[in-house]
Amino acid sequence: DEVEIYGSVGSVLPERKDFSDIIPAPKGEYLDRNALDGDTDIVCFHAGYSPEDEKLVNNDKDAFMPYVAYIDEKGRVTDTMFDSVMFLTLQGKCPSGANLTITDAPTVMTDWITLLDSYFHEEYNLNALDAATADMKKQLSLDPEYKVSVYLTVPYPKISDIDFGDYNGDGISDKISEYADCLAVTDWFMGEVEKRFAERNYENIALKGYFCNSEGLTRQNHDYEYDFARDAA
Repeated sequence: DEVEIYGSVGSVLPERKDFSDIIPAPKGEYLDRNALDGDTDIVCFHAGYSPEDEKLVNNDKDAFMPYVAYIDEKGRVTDTMFDSVMFLTLQGKCPSGANLTITDAPTVMTDWITLLDSYFHEEYNLNALDAATADMKKQLSLDPEYKVSVYLTVPYPKISDIDFGDYNGDGISDKISEYADCLAVTDWFMGEVEKRFAERNYENIALKGYFCNSEGLTRQNHDYEYDFARDAA
């Protein structure tokens, strides 16, 4: 009694189209529950660039509280909730007009830095999650060592002839002109994440991994999709 179905009697579904070969995963290829170092329940929040509505990417402490903590009908924190948070770019939007996801125009270095700054904003996202977790731990008298796990999205590098930026610090604006550059700029980004995370010295959250910014591997967009997923990991 909670579902309604709309449509026309006798409607015919369109013919199925296969866009790529379906490669079945061998037994044991998928992660079992608890395989992520004990993380079992991950909730997704957005971060990044959203000038039309900054609240969509600027998550404050109050936004995180009902996700890291179970709050009863009287507003009391009575238990933990999600043990992990993944930050996903909101539709891959960038100040340059390009896209951080696997599709659309190639990005520039300032787009990637905008995402980094969003993750480590003084008031929002990681800082706010750390504060929310601290509050939850205090109210539940949890072990001080308890931490919420964090997974951060890595932008998808696209080969192009545009100037990307001087990500390696040699004074020259570089291009992502070949596959090796894709890995080099990804390595730079992850290094920046880990550097900033360490500098913050968070007491209540732990960086546990990355989300590769493609929800499928088809080679429809770039012929190096399979290689990049493997080599980035």
